[in-house]
Amino acid sequence: MRFNADTAHEDGWLVEAYRAETIHSCKEFLAVQIGCRFLSMQKIARQWSKSHHFPQDVSAMRSISSPLPMKQSIILAASVSTVFFPMHAQTAKTPEGHASVTLLTSTSSYQPSTAVQAALQMTYDDGWHGYWVNPGETGMKTEITWKLPSGWTATEAEFPIPERYSQSGIHSYGYHGTILIPVSFIPPNDAKGEVTIEGEIAWLACDEKQCVAGNATVKLTLSAGLPAATKDAPTIRKAVDSLPQASAHHSLLRKIEGKNVTLTVTGPQLENFDGAEILPVTEQALAPSHDWKFSIKDGVCSATGPINEYAEEADEMSLVVVVHGGKLAKPVLLRWSKKM
Repeated sequence: MRFNADTAHEDGWLVEAYRAETIHSCKEFLAVQIGCRFLSMQKIARQWSKSHHFPQDVSAMRSISSPLPMKQSIILAASVSTVFFPMHAQTAKTPEGHASVTLLTSTSSYQPSTAVQAALQMTYDDGWHGYWVNPGETGMKTEITWKLPSGWTATEAEFPIPERYSQSGIHSYGYHGTILIPVSFIPPNDAKGEVTIEGEIAWLACDEKQCVAGNATVKLTLSAGLPAATKDAPTIRKAVDSLPQASAHHSLLRKIEGKNVTLTVTGPQLENFDGAEILPVTEQALAPSHDWKFSIKDGVCSATGPINEYAEEADEMSLVVVVHGGKLAKPVLLRWSKKM
């Protein structure tokens, strides 16, 4: 099967090829479409594992996709034959996804209205890596969906500081090895009895040659009663303590000039920010290819670099960044908004 990288991004080409049976299966259709459009692979993986057959309506595939910049399209198109959608996701261990997932908890019991601190532990296979909430120029962030007991709520999962990857001129943010993603579960004030919390996790893992979609289900059972610390409690606490925290004493300023943007931090003890790395939580805001670091000149702590080439309405876009390193004792979360 052949396709032209310059025209393959047009939906019409894909649909006509599918109808003409040039593309012989929906799986093949998806593989080509990954090469030219950014798919929500988490949804595909879940649909695949539940249905066990190819969706018949090609338009359904379009409904769960969104435009992918051609720069990323070409990279992904080079490996479409290796993209894998798992057929089943019954347990937390999924070797075919090149990662394993476990839900840890700091206590084996709960009390009404008292948060239960937990964390997802993800371990990637050697040579493989996953992605941060902002994947960068390519990749896919890990998606987590909770099934909670009646009245229970969950806080937003908090991802640790990522690493910066550069491969074949493509720059991304992600993880290798083992990471912990803290999350808290809050029972209602009338909670009682044993409860089970279930989570559905979807991710993308990549090595130097290919990317593989992974999907897993994790479960946690808690009994009502006085908190009883588990062996994982210290590890979870350490992970929570290392998360970025918003600063009440510092502000982020942003100024756009042409295709460049200057970020300036104001507040006390700016010398701690000198040399600190800036990681954009906001997707398609800052160019991942640039080495974003604060520096101090004439008493001003700032960093200047290119806007992300795919940024839309950059003047209106809010910005959230994580700053770490330098002389900062802990990572700092800074926000800028035009309304501020």
